[in-house]
Amino acid sequence: MSCESPGVRGRRSSRRARGQLTPTAGDDLYRNTEMQRLGAIHRLRPLILAGVLFIAATPASAATSHAKIWTALGNDLGCGVAIHPPGKPPTQVVCSDRTIPPPPHGVGYGDPGFVFLGAHGHPILARTTQDSFEGSNPVALTSGRTWSDLGITCTISTTTVRCVNRSAHGFTIGVHSYKPF
Repeated sequence: MSCESPGVRGRRSSRRARGQLTPTAGDDLYRNTEMQRLGAIHRLRPLILAGVLFIAATPASAATSHAKIWTALGNDLGCGVAIHPPGKPPTQVVCSDRTIPPPPHGVGYGDPGFVFLGAHGHPILARTTQDSFEGSNPVALTSGRTWSDLGITCTISTTTVRCVNRSAHGFTIGVHSYKPF
């Protein structure tokens, strides 16, 4: 039990708050403990920063797909690895959409609305009468996702899909448009 009266305790607390009392051994212990805690936080800062950067980078790497066949723009656009001769590696991506124009008159036969893109060179408009994709179970890619394979990268947004190859050629397919570059 303390010998101090409530009035004295109140005055001492208020004088200590104003910095008028000299620190006690307990105050030094508190100050040292606080400094140690702050030092530990400062030492952990690089580790915390690395963790935050790792977490921030994880969704970006998870956003890249390598699926053999995929859809985008509300399943209106279908793209994937183009079929190829047995025993030979795939070399092209093919996309199908109603906004892709037919090739020049007299070129090919079948349904219009297909474009092929290899790792190098310009996109090629085509007609086809068969399933031209290697895969059979499409993955739906949403805005913010990326598809990459065969030297071609396609970036999906809410209204467009932009595919570009190593030669910086490709195309952009929008909800109502097709533009090669």
